[in-house]
Amino acid sequence: MIRGYSDRINHAFAFAAKHHDQQVRKGTRLPYLTHPANVAIILTRYGQDEDTVVAGILHDVIEDCVRGGYTADALRSRIGDKFGDAVLETVLAVTEARIGPDGSEFSYEERKTDYLERPATASDGHLPFRIVSLECP
Repeated sequence: MIRGYSDRINHAFAFAAKHHDQQVRKGTRLPYLTHPANVAIILTRYGQDEDTVVAGILHDVIEDCVRGGYTADALRSRIGDKFGDAVLETVLAVTEARIGPDGSEFSYEERKTDYLERPATASDGHLPFRIVSLECP
């Protein structure tokens, strides 16, 4: 259980802030970073480990920040390099897929169906985060 605010969590917030810069929550003028911060609080309250909290902070970076010269592959690589394979694996487990296994682009309905069906196949280490992620406004 995390007892405090670590340098690694601080680094994750800085990374997320850089990539979510200028984004706001839908229907509000709140900075988008309020969402990953709330996810981190929820995960901490549920006693999740630091890797999971860091993944919670970063969970929308690949999905929402492919712009400004960053590709999804580049963001995956940066997250893995900076935060480790366990964090990257969790982030990828909760990132909405835009391309199907056959290489074709998912429709909106296919993306949502895939996203909602993944908890049934997620490893135990990813399931608590997955449930919190789906319930977090």
